[in-house]
Amino acid sequence: MTKFEHVYLWVFLLLLSRSLPGYSQHVSEELTVRDVIHDMRPEEVLRLYDRLGKVDSTCLEEIPGICPLHEEEVPYLTSGYGLRLHPLEGKFKQHQGLDLACRRGFQLVYATANGRVIWSGHQKGLGLSLTLLHPSGYETTYGHLSALYIRENDWVRRGEIIGTMGRTGKATGIHLHYAIRKAGQFVDPLPYLRLYEEYIKNKDAGQASSSRE
Repeated sequence: MTKFEHVYLWVFLLLLSRSLPGYSQHVSEELTVRDVIHDMRPEEVLRLYDRLGKVDSTCLEEIPGICPLHEEEVPYLTSGYGLRLHPLEGKFKQHQGLDLACRRGFQLVYATANGRVIWSGHQKGLGLSLTLLHPSGYETTYGHLSALYIRENDWVRRGEIIGTMGRTGKATGIHLHYAIRKAGQFVDPLPYLRLYEEYIKNKDAGQASSSRE
């Protein structure tokens, strides 16, 4: 049995046990799906929920899995994750997120997963910004905003409007800085932008395949 199959079996048993009376007697309440996905890459998370789709597909709403800008506005990447030459400071620095822009300038920004606002306001560098804490343990940050539509401790759902992109803080133009923390550490957000879309595609493909058999 592979490592992935071990994880799949463990989570399946966890979710199954929660449907039984007194499930805490069978599985420690301290063990959660959150503990498992912290050690998994985005594609492994996708495979896990693809396998668990009929059991607990709604859990994917708690993981950053969509683009924070509407796809009809054709968002594009202006700066990726990792080491880069800072456009204002003129020296190489680690970029802990993605910079996304749209051709029509100011656009609405959407929450990429269900979560609670744990910070909103002005930060040095990021300007007007906010951070969401998601039930999965992930955190997402949205920076350089021109407006906020939610406040600290508000609960938001995936796809809900949370602000408008702008150029506050250290910014050379109108864009969104989008960052993801996993288990407290920054990770590259790029693989997460289409995570939910890929999940739906895989699920639909699996259902189509089953219907032909």
